[in-house]
Amino acid sequence: MVPRPPTCLMEDCAHSKDKFVILKQLSMVASVQEKENHEVVQNQLKLSQEKLAAELKTEKENHEVLQNQFKLSQEKLAAELKTEKEINEVVQNQLKLSQEKLAAELKTEKENHEVLQNQLKLSQEKLAAEQLEEHNDLPQEEETETAPRKSTFKRFRHFLGLRKPQRWKRPAVPASTSGD
Repeated sequence: MVPRPPTCLMEDCAHSKDKFVILKQLSMVASVQEKENHEVVQNQLKLSQEKLAAELKTEKENHEVLQNQFKLSQEKLAAELKTEKEINEVVQNQLKLSQEKLAAELKTEKENHEVLQNQLKLSQEKLAAEQLEEHNDLPQEEETETAPRKSTFKRFRHFLGLRKPQRWKRPAVPASTSGD
């Protein structure tokens, strides 16, 4: 190995100095790039935070709107339910009154039916007694010779007060005898 001259050593020192400067500059450039990258990341983070904050604000507003709508619909349903209950109570009262009225009418009809049944029974008894009396009063011969007996139905109606029997009416004067 050949010893180098001292100039080479100097060159080596200069070359080493240049390397050091270059390394220093590279580290500064790297540091600047890191700072820029850091700033870019921070800006992106800041933008995403602002975006998320805006979305959160929008979601809160939507939530408030939905809560208000829900509250209004609950109030509306509560009012409708109250109205339906009131209508139901009115209908139940009307139904109860109608039932009471129908019960009273039914009771009256039953009483009237009983009265009519009693009147019918009395009329039948009276008719039977009258028929028996007529049968006993009239001789057998006259009964066969006279006109046939009046309708039992007509007599029954008479006792119910619906119609007078034919025998109580005045006999109609024939037209041929009235003019002679």
